[in-house]
Amino acid sequence: IHSAVRRRLVGDGPPRVSGITVHRAIIPMDLVPRRLRWNAVTWWAGPKCHFVHYAIAGGDYLNLAASYDDGATRPLAGEPIAEDVVRDLFAVLDAEPRRLLALGARWRSWVLIDRAPVDDWTDGPVALLGDAAHPMLHYAAQGACQALEDAVVLGDLLDGGGTDFAARFAEYNRLRRERTAAVQRISRESIALWHPAGAAAEARNAALAGMSATDLHDRLAWMHGARDFTAEAPTARRRPHQEAAR
Repeated sequence: IHSAVRRRLVGDGPPRVSGITVHRAIIPMDLVPRRLRWNAVTWWAGPKCHFVHYAIAGGDYLNLAASYDDGATRPLAGEPIAEDVVRDLFAVLDAEPRRLLALGARWRSWVLIDRAPVDDWTDGPVALLGDAAHPMLHYAAQGACQALEDAVVLGDLLDGGGTDFAARFAEYNRLRRERTAAVQRISRESIALWHPAGAAAEARNAALAGMSATDLHDRLAWMHGARDFTAEAPTARRRPHQEAAR
């Protein structure tokens, strides 16, 4: 996201500060209550905050990521934060997630940053990919995925040799432009799904509760289930967070 090549090629200044800080810790799974040791990403939401946890390292550890919309105005990365401060920030959550948060130690904090989509990230024989080309917030869990998709498309275009790299890079840019921009946008827009309060939170809950597992899968299939990494995202249907905000 701080690519020096992008600074010369795109020239769009520093990344945008989202105003949201994520606090992270890792705990041994042995410390986790057995009823919470499931192999799934779990999300707890509250006003201006949410808490996600999931198993890592083959199930030996639980990764904790708790985000708070604190209006942060400057980027920071990996700064230590006291355990009691984290607990106080997320006191609004239910008892179960608070028990997990209380197990966290050696917390560190990052202010989330991203960039707006751009039309062009190649110039002659120079091409960007991944976070250098289209950095995004982590709410769609697609940052690394989009880098891999870039690599697949670019690899296919370069397969077979040839030396006209400028033309192939320009085609890669054209093929990936709409899809990556859509993922960047939904990563930002998803904040409306994660952090509402009051009537907006009730509307979100009702919208999600009214969807079956198949409905939810179908809503996200364009992003998580795609096999054509040059396909445009669907625009006709509303996403769940848009329905909740309506």
